[in-house]
Amino acid sequence: MAEEDPVVCEIPVHLADILRGNLHVFQYPLRPVYRGMLTRPTQAKYKPENAMVTLDYPVNTETNYNADDHTPLPSLLPLTSSVVTPVSNYAVGAFRKGQLHLTPVTSIMQLRPSLHHLDEDSDEEEDNEDVDMEADAKPAPATETADLKEVQVQFKKRQSERALAAMQSSYAYKRNLIQSEKWIGLRVQSEDEDKDEFEQLFSETEAPVAFNVTPAAYLRALSYKADDDGTPAATDVDMVGTDDLDKKVLDILTTDKVLHFKELRALLPTVAKDDLRACIDRVATVVRGCVLPKSSLLKDHVAYRTALVDEFKKAASVARTDLIDKHNIPADICKSLLQEYAVLDPATRRWGLKRSDDNAAKW
Repeated sequence: MAEEDPVVCEIPVHLADILRGNLHVFQYPLRPVYRGMLTRPTQAKYKPENAMVTLDYPVNTETNYNADDHTPLPSLLPLTSSVVTPVSNYAVGAFRKGQLHLTPVTSIMQLRPSLHHLDEDSDEEEDNEDVDMEADAKPAPATETADLKEVQVQFKKRQSERALAAMQSSYAYKRNLIQSEKWIGLRVQSEDEDKDEFEQLFSETEAPVAFNVTPAAYLRALSYKADDDGTPAATDVDMVGTDDLDKKVLDILTTDKVLHFKELRALLPTVAKDDLRACIDRVATVVRGCVLPKSSLLKDHVAYRTALVDEFKKAASVARTDLIDKHNIPADICKSLLQEYAVLDPATRRWGLKRSDDNAAKW
């Protein structure tokens, strides 16, 4: 450090884990800072499989409202979220008494107005038209004797992968996929409850962190994705003992999805080998000698992930079309999941795990 750039202040950093895994940041990209939401939402609901949140805000008819317009409006303005793909590790920081307290952010969601009430009106009109057509239709007269008629049987050609992907990427298909999942109601807290939640952003632990990692491992922990040379990036490093080892190992595997045991040990150098083996039995699945996170502990597409991992247990490589046909996985979701776990061989058009088989390695 140069002499003209002295250290003027040192700020202790605390890691708060109370809200870890349950802290989501909402963004309102269509509303400027000076025109924030004036009231709290009256209702909230959540679809975990599609990672979607809807907040219902009351419609303000007192200001900036055309009273002469008699167009019926819904009493609530629904804002529906879309998940923003993270490009780094984010945390919420709170500064108090000269100390900085950090809590990791689970996801970032952008909320925009939903016009589903217009779709509902359109659906009602279509239903009414169907009812009118059924009422106008006259039944065909019944014949006294059952006539035998020749019936032609047609065989439809199986859809190609491209045609199937085009169909499954359509708006109607994705809309039906989202609508098939049921909403889970959430409770909107009061201001007093918000104060209690805010206090959970602060850590009461004053014990120093045992920072027993190399500089290279620490820098990898700050990177969301793997380095250019394929070195895995960790979301956490072993800095606070082994009490929350399960959580730390799961966080690492959630980011990298597929690791060799030796790579996992390199990211947690102070953890005993036996403790790490026991932790893998609890939070991970071993496939062809590689360590993968248990699908049941992840937050999205649990059933699809389980089917994908089971197929890799049976064979060293899989075809995307086979997964789509066998397990009814939507084409876009199937490709996204495969990109997390595997790499595509351009010659065979089959997917293999990101790491080579490690069955011969000694744990």
